[in-house]
Amino acid sequence: MVNNFWNYSHYAELNPKHYVFLDTNAFAKFPGETNFWKEQFANHAPIIAKFPTSFFFHNDAQTMIDAGGLFSPNKVHYITTDGFFKESLSFNIDISQIIPNTKNVIVASIIIAVYMGFEEIYLLGCEHSFLATPHKYDVTEHFYETKSYDASNLQDMKYYEPDPTTSYERLAHDTQTLFQNYRLLKTKLSREKPNVKIYNATPNSFLDVFPYIKFENISI
Repeated sequence: MVNNFWNYSHYAELNPKHYVFLDTNAFAKFPGETNFWKEQFANHAPIIAKFPTSFFFHNDAQTMIDAGGLFSPNKVHYITTDGFFKESLSFNIDISQIIPNTKNVIVASIIIAVYMGFEEIYLLGCEHSFLATPHKYDVTEHFYETKSYDASNLQDMKYYEPDPTTSYERLAHDTQTLFQNYRLLKTKLSREKPNVKIYNATPNSFLDVFPYIKFENISI
């Protein structure tokens, strides 16, 4: 599971074994700094601690998590990112070292899963329809309910409100970069980890880098 999936009412029933949250904008970086996600972390950590879930956070989160004593006794791993995916495929995918900026949590999750030894990977909930509707944060975009952000909190606004100068052209460029990262990762894996197979099980997904498969056709 990734990001704020812990808001799902049936989280306990699913009992996830691994959880990835790498968005650096969500982490307070200075003592005393607070934001919407710090509150989310504090509220959910006691519930999550009841399950043997391993977490993968960006190393920017370590100060905030350690200071608040969050996610104990869960096992927490920290990922460091720097640099970019390159057409030459000269980028690292060993999470014990620095990996390139992945652009989104799913790319990072694939890298983590491969590092852990998984060879069959199925993506679910990856519509990637960012450009199909006006780019505006909407709490109803998930199938589970999420708390609205506080418009009076500057940290919340910084996280959720897009830069007013951001154009659709810029968003299209960012999406192109994300899809490029998927493609380059797939190419690198085909060379270095040929046994790894990745499928997209998300209905009506725009993510066409990986072959589609119907969820009900997956043999478990």
